[in-house]
Amino acid sequence: PALDVVLPTPVIPHDAALEQLLLHTPQLRAAQARMEAARGGIELAERERRADPTVGVRGGRDGSDTLVGLNLTIPLNVRNPRRAEVDAARAQALAAEYERNALYQQTRARLAGDAARYRLVFDAWEEWRRGGGVTLGERTALLNQVWESGEISASDYLVQLQETLDTETDAAELHGTAWAAWSEWLAASGQMTAWLGLSTPAQK
Repeated sequence: PALDVVLPTPVIPHDAALEQLLLHTPQLRAAQARMEAARGGIELAERERRADPTVGVRGGRDGSDTLVGLNLTIPLNVRNPRRAEVDAARAQALAAEYERNALYQQTRARLAGDAARYRLVFDAWEEWRRGGGVTLGERTALLNQVWESGEISASDYLVQLQETLDTETDAAELHGTAWAAWSEWLAASGQMTAWLGLSTPAQK
C-alpha cells in the first residue's frame, strides 16, 4: 500500500480485543500447538505403559471332534515399567507450558508498547501537519519570490533555504518513523498480511 500522508488511526484495544489479538498471533499459536502436542505425549506415554491384554480364539477339528481354543496374553512390564518415559513426557509438557506462558507475557507487553509508541508518533505527525503542512515546493516558491523582489539578500536566502530543507527532512523522518511504528504494531498483533491484503484478518 502507498504510504499516505494521512496515517492510519491508532488502535488501542480494550482487554477483550487485546486477548483476541494475542491468541491469534502466529508465535502464540505455535507455542500453544507445541504445548498441546506435549500434553498429548503424556497421554501416549501413559497408554504405552499400561499392560493391554491380548485375547485370541482358535478353532479346528480333530477327527469328529470340534476344538475351540482361547488364548489370553497379559504382558507384564517388570523389566521396564516405563515410568521414565511418562516422567519425561510430563517434564516436556511442563516446559512447553512455561514457554507458552512466558511468550504470552512478552507478546502482551510488546503489543501494549507498540500501540503506545505508534500513538505518540501519530500525534506528533498530526501536530506537524496541523502546524504547517505547507509543501516544500510552496515554501521554496515563496522564498524565491521574496529574494527576487530584493527583500532579502542572497546569504539570507541560502540560510532560509537550508532551514526549509532541514524542516522538510525532519518531516520526512517523522513520517517514516510513524509508518515504521505502524508496521511494528501490525507485526506484533499478527495483522500485517491482512493489512497488505494477502490474507483474511487474524481475528477471523
